[in-house]
Amino acid sequence: EAHGGPEKPMSSNVPAEFAIGYAADNLRPDNMDRLKTLVAGPFGTVADNIVFAHANPKDPEGMRYINHVDDAKDTFFRTKIKQAHCFVGHTHIQQLYFQEPGGPVANWIFADEQTEEVAVKGLRTITVVPSVGQPRDRRPQTGYVVYDTEKETITIHRIGYPIEDQQASLRNAGFPASLASRLEDGI
Repeated sequence: EAHGGPEKPMSSNVPAEFAIGYAADNLRPDNMDRLKTLVAGPFGTVADNIVFAHANPKDPEGMRYINHVDDAKDTFFRTKIKQAHCFVGHTHIQQLYFQEPGGPVANWIFADEQTEEVAVKGLRTITVVPSVGQPRDRRPQTGYVVYDTEKETITIHRIGYPIEDQQASLRNAGFPASLASRLEDGI
């Protein structure tokens, strides 16, 4: 057994394998139980007019990335999903795809602002939430999203955090140096 689970071949991505093994060895049973619920069901989690999924709402367990308009069409806009708004992660790159009634699917390009608000009233949207821990858009700030149900806006927030402290924690836990150094580059 490797990392508390059945032995399986290592991938060619040794740093990723290390991180997965570390998580498997260090998550508490209640954390594991919660993670299992996030991919249960056809979408992940549904609340009113919103769908939440880690990778995509059509096939959460498939872990397909949403990287461009065609992905957004195939995993949300061309499905039987009725909710207007979908929030996903997985790529660690903030994006917003939207569609006006009867219109084409388009991609909102975010400026390099720390906070940016987008009005989404009357739109269907997929928001790819920026990463809390490992952004991959060459911006090292952590990020999060606020959906205001009254104003019908989605606001992306990017904020600085003590990257050096996180890097030291990774090094002290024995993580590969590449995983620590990439935090300051946002990759």
